[in-house]
Amino acid sequence: MFSPTRRSAGPTDLDELQQYVNAFSRSSDRARWALYVVVIATALIGIANWNVQEWGWPRRRMDKWFPDSAVTRAQSATPAPGRTPASSQAATVHDRFLEIRNEEYVRQFASRALLPSSPIPGVYIDVNDMGVLGGGALVLLMWVLVLCLDREHENLYLALYKVRRLCDEHPPEASPHPGDTPANLLYHALAMGQVLSSPPTLAQWGRRALFHRIWIVFFFPALIYGWLVITNLQTGDVALKYQAPVFRLAVVQVVLGVLIVSFSVHASLTTRAMGQRWERMFFRINPRRRMVSPMSGADWLRLRWPWLRRRSEEQGKLITELVDTIEKAKPETIRRTGTTPTITHVERVPGSVLGRSERVIHRGNMERMTRIIERQGVKLARKWCEDNEVEFVGLRNFNKVLNRFDGSRWEVAGKWTFRYR
Repeated sequence: MFSPTRRSAGPTDLDELQQYVNAFSRSSDRARWALYVVVIATALIGIANWNVQEWGWPRRRMDKWFPDSAVTRAQSATPAPGRTPASSQAATVHDRFLEIRNEEYVRQFASRALLPSSPIPGVYIDVNDMGVLGGGALVLLMWVLVLCLDREHENLYLALYKVRRLCDEHPPEASPHPGDTPANLLYHALAMGQVLSSPPTLAQWGRRALFHRIWIVFFFPALIYGWLVITNLQTGDVALKYQAPVFRLAVVQVVLGVLIVSFSVHASLTTRAMGQRWERMFFRINPRRRMVSPMSGADWLRLRWPWLRRRSEEQGKLITELVDTIEKAKPETIRRTGTTPTITHVERVPGSVLGRSERVIHRGNMERMTRIIERQGVKLARKWCEDNEVEFVGLRNFNKVLNRFDGSRWEVAGKWTFRYR
């Protein structure tokens, strides 16, 4: 939260932060819509190439309705007396199919190319021109996408610079509630508008799953276009029958494919750089989160099996408090507090998560720590109530005295306040 001395200038500060949020939101929206257009164009090119494949349903139906002469000759051996040879029947059927196809092609060419209803919707693309025209369209669309991503990356750098300045003015270590600092508020306002990227937040700061790796989508145009080029090269003998410049078309398609791959690599590297900037800034304004693992997928989806012990309300509050106040300590500073009214527990933390070399506090350690502290608090509170002849009602809140982690052992100490009557 803003300090009282700056509250008089609060609207100006909020307007300034809002301008950063609005500018970056518009930038990310442009990149998102550009990606949508690229995905739609790639899907249409893929569908057009799929329809002409031998395993596609259109070709299957044609082969069934108009069987090839060679197949028919192989199925029927010597013709019966008085009947037309099978080869002649197949040739007749095949010629009839070619005649019907040629008539339909001329009819469609006259209706769409010579007599278009309007300049843009009436234009069509022959499937044999899909390699050059479709590749050129993908190159232009990928170029626009890369420009939008570059602008978003630059705007992200400028916005996170403002977050860094706010973090220097209001250090998270000096705030009793690190999540309410101006740096955190601006950072999360920027992150909440993201759909395609997955910046870490106070709710989920771990490495994302495969479905959040949006950079994979950038290579779909290259894969689909590569499939289209391979199809064109395999059917080059057909193009030679029509006296098409096969070699020149192949060179153009390869050049377009190289450009599409280059744009895909550039887009994926830009997205990767933005992800690293998001992560580095998050752990700078929330350094304590680096020592603690986020909640699991089951906890995030609120999946609680019947045989598992349900977490109490006090444990949930205590987990949040301990995560926000944990401190990194050297091994020699870990100590036990002896037989005092203070509740103390030391938890050993094995292993590591988040892909980092140093150890972090797993969610299981958090659950075990809070259960033990709650049990000890209830035990000491009941004993105090028995000594003072009052009835224990329940725990209220935990007043932390110590919360340190040295990389292998985690120590928590504090006192409970409780209700009685």
